[in-house]
Amino acid sequence: MRDMALPARKEWPEDAKETLVKAKRARDAKRAAALLWDVLIVAGLAVAYLWALDCRSKALSRLERVAERATELTRICRELQAEIAILSSSASLKEAAESVGMRPPEEGEVDFLVVLPFEPERREEVRREGSPP
Repeated sequence: MRDMALPARKEWPEDAKETLVKAKRARDAKRAAALLWDVLIVAGLAVAYLWALDCRSKALSRLERVAERATELTRICRELQAEIAILSSSASLKEAAESVGMRPPEEGEVDFLVVLPFEPERREEVRREGSPP
């Protein structure tokens, strides 16, 4: 039995070298694959970061436009409030109509329409003083 084991032992060093070379190649391939994954992950994170910066930039520009529009709407609201104050303090309908650029009622006309600034769809019928209801 001992003689049968000898040929295997003689071949062992040759097989061991091949096995070591294959194992080294496998380790190198594994390291290369891990390095490739690391590079892909870092590249993906970089792309995500750049995309987030782009989204932030777009959001900031939208925010600036919205702020400008809000400032404009605030100015318009203040102007309308001033117009309403003028209308509510007017002594007569004629002054009220003239203050908003409407034609004042003529003698003999019973009523006319006033468009309220905040509600353009809503119209109220305003009767001249002294006219029948």
